[in-house]
Amino acid sequence: HGLLHHWRRPRDVLRDIAADQVIRRVGVARVLFDDTRWPTPDADMDDETFDRWALRRRHQCPIVLERRNPRYCRWRQMGDGTILAVVEEYTTTALEASVTYGAYPVARRYLRSKDSDPMLPVNVWDVWFGQYRCILLDDEPIFGGSGAYKGVVKHGYPEIPYLIAPFREV
Repeated sequence: HGLLHHWRRPRDVLRDIAADQVIRRVGVARVLFDDTRWPTPDADMDDETFDRWALRRRHQCPIVLERRNPRYCRWRQMGDGTILAVVEEYTTTALEASVTYGAYPVARRYLRSKDSDPMLPVNVWDVWFGQYRCILLDDEPIFGGSGAYKGVVKHGYPEIPYLIAPFREV
C-alpha cells in the first residue's frame, strides 16, 4: 500500500501507464532500485544516530516505478510472457543526458564535447538482454570494459525490470 501511495504522488504514474494502454494499446513500466534514495547507513552508528538517519529518509523510497514511452520501447517475449530483451531508443538533449547519465565518467567525458550547445540532440540506446545491460549515447557505450563486450555489464536484477501491459489482455 505504501509503494502505491508513493508512486501516485506527485504525479500518478499508474494513471499514465493506464492512459498509454488505452491510447497506444500497451503500457510499459520499469521498476528499479535507486540506492541513492536510501544509502547504506554507516556500520559504526549508534542507535540514536541511526534513528536520526532513518528519520531524515523516511519519506524516501528506493524502489522506483517509471513510466516508459511505448513508442520508443521494443521487446521480445517468450510464449509464457518472460521478457527476453528490451531496447529503448530515444533522442534527448545533451543537457538532459548529462543530468541523467552524469554519474558515469565515460558519459561525462563524451557529453563535455557537446558543452558548446546543451540543446544538441543525443541519441540514447538502453539495451537489456538477459542479465546484461548496455547504454549507448550516440553509439558510445557509457559503461566500462574493453574488447568485444565493451560497455556491457551485468545489471544485478533477477530478471529484466520492465513490465509490459497490453490493453485488454488478462
